[in-house]
Amino acid sequence: MSPGAVMEILHDLEESKVLYIPGVMTPTEVLSACRAGAKVIKVYPVSVMGGEVYMSALKKPFPLVPMVASQGIQIGFNQGVCEAGASEVVLSDSIFDKELMRMGKFS
Repeated sequence: MSPGAVMEILHDLEESKVLYIPGVMTPTEVLSACRAGAKVIKVYPVSVMGGEVYMSALKKPFPLVPMVASQGIQIGFNQGVCEAGASEVVLSDSIFDKELMRMGKFS
């Protein structure tokens, strides 16, 4: 999974069992990633673009493309993003305390 679509990775993994999930933000990027062979895409940064409203708008022209919503999704709001069309969500921002990680306290 990456924040952007690296077409070389998509092409290199085309015949592989490795799933690469490229990041996209616009309809054009969704089309480009799908044409290059993406099976799933990551909508990033979804919260900056409008969260559920943006996810719903992006999903309408691409109802068959599995989309992972990423960035700024909080526990408790993930259901709304899924109802708007996300197949999955990335919750890393809301489950990892960044200050504790900076201090090296991983327990």
